[in-house]
Amino acid sequence: MSTFSRPIIENILSLPGLDADAIKQSANLILDATHPRLCGRFDLCFMPQIAVLDLAAEQMITRLSQRSADEVLANAYDDGCRAILATADNSLGFYEQLKSSCQKYGIWSGRSSAIPPHVQDQLRDAQVKQTVIHGVMMDVFGVGVLVTGESGLGKSELALELLSRGHVLVADDAPLISRTTRNTLEAICPPVLQDFLEIRGLGLLNIAKMYGQTKIRHQKRLDLNLHLVKATKSVLANIDRIITQQDKLETLGLSVPKLAIPVAPGRNLSVIVEAAVRNFRLQRSGYDPIEDIGQRQLQSQGQGLQ
Repeated sequence: MSTFSRPIIENILSLPGLDADAIKQSANLILDATHPRLCGRFDLCFMPQIAVLDLAAEQMITRLSQRSADEVLANAYDDGCRAILATADNSLGFYEQLKSSCQKYGIWSGRSSAIPPHVQDQLRDAQVKQTVIHGVMMDVFGVGVLVTGESGLGKSELALELLSRGHVLVADDAPLISRTTRNTLEAICPPVLQDFLEIRGLGLLNIAKMYGQTKIRHQKRLDLNLHLVKATKSVLANIDRIITQQDKLETLGLSVPKLAIPVAPGRNLSVIVEAAVRNFRLQRSGYDPIEDIGQRQLQSQGQGLQ
């Protein structure tokens, strides 16, 4: 099953008025997020994986003989269609006939009283570019923070410390980064890794069971990249004490701010991460500390000349 299958299916099952048979059969529904067209109108020329059947499509199918209608569904399956959503515009009698034919060809079918636009957006959002970035994804003060760095620098240990300070784990080790249709980067925890954090010496920890479900979320927008680096002399010499130009993490054609965090004995990384996130939120709201201190210096010089 594709990584995105379960969230997509959950969106479908949340539709209002979905019939009980459709919910029961959803366990057999498997979707592929790499399909070139995930969700859309029932289209014989370019069949989506999740086809929304409007009144025009119903009228087209009802004009066909039963044999021809069956051939349409067989061809739809061959073209990658795995689910058909009927709407309130479709007659109940037509839907019952459609459901019987869909079962014959292994296509899931459901009928909803309404398919809200935001659900259609959520379905389309799953059809995105995606990549895996080695690191730990956290929700810190509501900001999506991806902690990256060489193996052995303590990324997972830092995540554990942040958890103890009230923050939330999204994904350990290998978060999936996807570009949504809204041109944002989204970090998603693969199902097999959900709830778990690996700590050297302790092994796998089930964070949901140890700290509660409130300390876990499986998806979060990526806002900030904090990159851990060993605090060698050369690294420290090349890090600006006053950062005037922001580095960027670039992936999938988009970018987010990136900060290098030196790792050395005595540096409290969890407190540093919290400070970095608070500062990021201030800057995002329009505050610039460099500009602020520059204005103070100008004011001080002006007062000295008086």
